[in-house]
Amino acid sequence: EFAESLCFKPGRNANTSLYYTNHTKLRNGGNGLESEEKNIFLSKKAETEHERDSLMAKLKNLNHSIQELLAQPTNAEANAITLTNEGKISDLREKLEAARVHESNGSARNNTKRRVDKMASYWRQRKRLCMDFLITMEECTDGAINVKKCLAGDGQIELDSDEAIIVSAVAYATKKRTKGMMHKAKKRRKINRANAIDTPIEDEILPSSSFIGVTLDARGGVTRVMADEED
Repeated sequence: EFAESLCFKPGRNANTSLYYTNHTKLRNGGNGLESEEKNIFLSKKAETEHERDSLMAKLKNLNHSIQELLAQPTNAEANAITLTNEGKISDLREKLEAARVHESNGSARNNTKRRVDKMASYWRQRKRLCMDFLITMEECTDGAINVKKCLAGDGQIELDSDEAIIVSAVAYATKKRTKGMMHKAKKRRKINRANAIDTPIEDEILPSSSFIGVTLDARGGVTRVMADEED
């Protein structure tokens, strides 16, 4: 069938000889596949490409599932997390029970707050009356009586003002620190801490050792003054 398809044309020497193929001897006259076979080939090629795309999509989904599984904790890690969360839940339940015990103190807390607000109202009223008196005296005496000096405790009228009391309390606390009283307080705290080991009390609210007193802010609210804040 393929006889004489390979031809040889001799030259002057071996280097100039020529070998060539006679494509007219090939199938379909050298024009490749026939139309029917070409259609079958293209159809199978399309099917193969579609199958390849489907397999690549499945592979992508499998890789995504693998990444999600790898991100999940192992059984040992899950057990450790479960034990930790159980301990936290137990602590929260204990705190919840303690909070429920103190829930009945809500009315007492509200009553105390109302008492504090009432006393603060009287305090603001009396302070306003005193300030009005001092301002009037300063105006009537043409500055001979100075309001600021009176409030600081150095004026012509002796007053136990909030500002003077706070200033003296701060000065006293500073003097105690300069004499080494804070060092003794640390020793006492160590002794108290050692005694507290035998009888621990959880969530106990203790008074602050740096508390000095209270004063009225610019809005008329009661503000606590600490020794540390005055440093």
